[in-house]
Amino acid sequence: NSSSSSSSSSSSRPSPTPVVSEAAATDAGKTPGRMSDSLDRAKHISTWNGARTAKYYWTQTLNDLTVEVPLRDNTKGKDLNVALKPDSISIKYKGDGSTVLVGDLDMSIVPSESSWLIEDGDKLILSLDKAVHTWWKCVLRGDEQIDTTKVESTKTVSELDESSQGAVRKMLFDQNQKAQGKPTSDQIRMQEIMKDAWDADNSPFKGQPFDRNLIPAPTNATEKTWEKFEEARLARAVEAKRGYSESK
Repeated sequence: NSSSSSSSSSSSRPSPTPVVSEAAATDAGKTPGRMSDSLDRAKHISTWNGARTAKYYWTQTLNDLTVEVPLRDNTKGKDLNVALKPDSISIKYKGDGSTVLVGDLDMSIVPSESSWLIEDGDKLILSLDKAVHTWWKCVLRGDEQIDTTKVESTKTVSELDESSQGAVRKMLFDQNQKAQGKPTSDQIRMQEIMKDAWDADNSPFKGQPFDRNLIPAPTNATEKTWEKFEEARLARAVEAKRGYSESK
């Protein structure tokens, strides 16, 4: 069922920060507000790009949402009926059927990639995988909305695909190299190609000290430029050698 399959998949995800809810404390006969506000906030999940509502705390990235919902003390997985559907969620206690959280989602999720777990017996953590990677205004329709134009939309490098990660790392490396007056990755690559051409068996420069000025390299090179340059590198070396010899 939805509960068992979702619960088992949660083990592969990092455990969110433990939380303590005022609603859960009230349900158990505790007196909320004993802790300072700062300590209370530290015991809840972050509301980064999300919010605190009367029923739950939530946070989001472009890829997923994490929702913290208060539970009665000593609640176990077997005590709940959890149904995560593409466009809705339903979480209820099995014993008396009372509602934990039920409603239509603001947007769609991927149930097979979503999961839930219980922390400390009094809080439910939902990890919901977004079907479309965009910002949500709220978790459940009808709840208070956030202004999505004010969210921090910067992705971490780890959230990008492999190609984009490579491009970002190359850009950062090149920026750092330029700041130190050192060659960029393209310049390093070009120099390696030039050295290979210089020391090739049929190169007129083989055995001589490398002088990059004898083999002019193109600037702002593209991948096609690299290919063409590599094909013509020995021809250029011969021309450069001929011109160098004639000038002596």
